[in-house]
Amino acid sequence: MSVNFFLGKCQDNRSERIFGLRDREGKRPAYVDNVTANRKLWTATVVNKQRYNVRFVAIDFCVPFPRVEGKKVKRCDCGIFYNSTVTFIELKERGNKRKWLTDGDAQLRNTIDAFKATDLAADYPVKRAYIANKKQPRFNKAHTRRMDEFYDKTGYVLRIQSSIILE
Repeated sequence: MSVNFFLGKCQDNRSERIFGLRDREGKRPAYVDNVTANRKLWTATVVNKQRYNVRFVAIDFCVPFPRVEGKKVKRCDCGIFYNSTVTFIELKERGNKRKWLTDGDAQLRNTIDAFKATDLAADYPVKRAYIANKKQPRFNKAHTRRMDEFYDKTGYVLRIQSSIILE
C-alpha cells in the first residue's frame, strides 16, 4: 500500500517570509505557527525569503502508514513541499542525550522510504531532511559523519539545526 502524503486535513499552504513549526503534546500532529510573538515556542523556524508557495504537510499522527510486523511505523513530524523540493522534518525538544538524534534519524529514514515508494517522489528531485531540536538549535560539526552517511543511504541532504532555509 502506497502512503498518501497529501491528505486534505493534514496540509496547509504558506507563503510568509518566516513561520514556525510546532509539535503538539500527546498524539496530535505538528502545525504551522505564524504568530511571531510565539517565536520562543517554535521548535523550528522556516525562513522563506523568496516567499515560495509551500505546502506544509503534517505526517506523524495524520498520514496513515501501513504497519510493519503489526507495529506502527515511527515517522517524522512533517514535510514541506515546494517547486521541485521536498523537505522532511523531525521536531525534537530534548536536551543533551543523543537518543533524540538517533530517533530523529530513524523517523526520517522511515518517512523517506515510504515517500520513495510513491509516484510523487519523481516530482521532487531536490531532497532535504532536518532534525530540529529546540534545546540544541545550532549545527554541531560532530554530526558531519552522520549527515554524510544519511545522504549516502537516502539521497537526502540532512541538516541538524532549527533554522530551515528554503532555497
